[in-house]
Amino acid sequence: MSPNFKHALFFFVAIGCAALLQRTGMIAFGGVTPNWVLAFLLTAIVFIDDVFFFEGLALWASGLIKFYPGIDVMSIGLFATGNVLFYLKRSVSWRSGINVGIFIVVGTLFFNALVDIQFVKNHLDIIGLEVIYNLVGGYVAYFLARFL
Repeated sequence: MSPNFKHALFFFVAIGCAALLQRTGMIAFGGVTPNWVLAFLLTAIVFIDDVFFFEGLALWASGLIKFYPGIDVMSIGLFATGNVLFYLKRSVSWRSGINVGIFIVVGTLFFNALVDIQFVKNHLDIIGLEVIYNLVGGYVAYFLARFL
């Protein structure tokens, strides 16, 4: 089994579980729900080099990001954020552990700015908590995926 397929399968399941948890509201901390679908997709960037596997994963995550099926601003924002960072990963030269943190911080800010820039301007505290929660979830997925 190729490493790309193995990691794509792991993140496929992880993103599906994250979407289910986000929909239940069980993982809200301090009134803020982490966006672990985004965090897991951005963590997958480090492990998946194949465009086909990543695009499939990005489409899967985009379909699961909202509470109801369909295409909307959040789906397009998630797909765009994942793709921009996937193609930028080739130009970064840091270690993969550092890349995960940078991708999650930049990706969370970029995603929220694409979806609603006014929300980012008016609620920096909520965005800051979301970044922290996404970092925790992303690094858990990163360390689990390293052992595959």
